[in-house]
Amino acid sequence: MWRPAWLIALMSVVIPWFLWAFTQFPFNESFEFSDIFLRLPVTGSLGLLTVKMVAVTLTRSRRGADDGAHYVMLLGSVAMYLLFAAELFFVHDLFGNRMNTVFKFYYPAWILLSVVGGYGAYVWWKHGSRLKGPAQAISTASLLLVLVLVFSSIYFSVASSVTKTTASTLGPSLDSMKFLEQRNQDEKEAIIQVGKIAETHDILVESVGESYSDHGRIAGYSGVPGLLGWKGHQVQWHGDDALFIDREEDIETIYTTNDYSELNRLLDKYSVTMVVVGPREKSTYGNIDMSLFDTLGERVIESGTYTIFKIDQ
Repeated sequence: MWRPAWLIALMSVVIPWFLWAFTQFPFNESFEFSDIFLRLPVTGSLGLLTVKMVAVTLTRSRRGADDGAHYVMLLGSVAMYLLFAAELFFVHDLFGNRMNTVFKFYYPAWILLSVVGGYGAYVWWKHGSRLKGPAQAISTASLLLVLVLVFSSIYFSVASSVTKTTASTLGPSLDSMKFLEQRNQDEKEAIIQVGKIAETHDILVESVGESYSDHGRIAGYSGVPGLLGWKGHQVQWHGDDALFIDREEDIETIYTTNDYSELNRLLDKYSVTMVVVGPREKSTYGNIDMSLFDTLGERVIESGTYTIFKIDQ
């Protein structure tokens, strides 16, 4: 095997590991020296696998390999490196832990590994019967382990699918708005109509709320950009609310002011072309004087308790 490939592969793992180890002391107050050794079983195993796969991939590249196996080795190397990196570093966010980093890195890693696993199954099926002695025993044991992992994983997929479909009165569907047919047909119709009349320059304003609520639903489903929806998620993405704290206050003013000039100024400030007035806006901001919106535009959609104003810009 090409020796420089091993050196490159080794450095690609060793350098990040030492960087992680040395930066823990000045930047992580809770870090202890023993943590390095406690993390070794995981980081060491992933590191060794990464070194092996990267070295083999580089060696095959130097020899001019251009086949399916080489492509799979490349995918596997990237996947292992993603897993290895997520064990060392995480992006600091609102939660202060590695949860979201694991989500973002593990998802692509497992997608890549699923492709690698499929190719590996093909290779085993084609060449496994030729193995003899200890190699055959290792192959059989590995197969049994893989089968246990696969079938134990399949249980969750099947059980969760059955549970969710039987617990729902809607039945299986790819329509993410189907639940609104029972809960709020007026809102579904308003969303559909907004999507039909929306233009590329449109900007929509509706009530601001917490994460995993129904606030921001019309902007989210119609695809028309909204000024602000789930403020909690915005804090997660930006790190704080400095960039949009004024926006939340301005949205409240848009719905509560009785001053025509102030309303017109705020709508111009954000180039708002659509204003939603529905049950969420009324419950969030109280009594809303819709006559002001009438003077600045027209009611283009009225669906039950939902009124959508098109603002002249």
